[in-house]
Amino acid sequence: TAPISALQYCLGDSITVKDTLFGTFNPNNMFTIQLSDVNGGFTNPMIIAGYTLNNSDSSFRVALPPGILPGNKYRIRVVSSSPIATYIDNGQDITINALPVLTKDFLGKDTTLCNAAILTLQAPAGLQYRWQDNSANDQYLVNTAGNYSVIVSNAFGCFVKDSILVSYNSIPDFTLGNDTSVCT
Repeated sequence: TAPISALQYCLGDSITVKDTLFGTFNPNNMFTIQLSDVNGGFTNPMIIAGYTLNNSDSSFRVALPPGILPGNKYRIRVVSSSPIATYIDNGQDITINALPVLTKDFLGKDTTLCNAAILTLQAPAGLQYRWQDNSANDQYLVNTAGNYSVIVSNAFGCFVKDSILVSYNSIPDFTLGNDTSVCT
């Protein structure tokens, strides 16, 4: 397996893996791309892609699987099935960083407000923010209808995004009519 060009990733990113494999492979050969454990070991590797190939020089973009732990000693290697062969790993540690830890829909569900109401959207504290208008505060005041979104990133540059649709209802016109007196 050739060296990986970038060595820093976030959970959920994709990695481009380039193989340069030598030898003759049987027509039914299956290659698998394996991700090591968090310590760089391949005792129980995670298969992140499989493919068949007639030539021996290709690149593949593979997604990091959900549920892996953040760490800085991951490795990638390729294994063939026919003939059975395990190729050396990529030769360098790969760091996979965590995403910011946030609750699902941290901005809340889409909402409808009464006319003239102000909604304060609050992103979690202690991170970096980029709202749809490129402002960078952890709070955003909403006073008009629209779709509002924020990208929240951590120190590693890993990010998550959330959005909320805010609608406004007009205050209904209501009148009781003229004052009247009722005598019996």
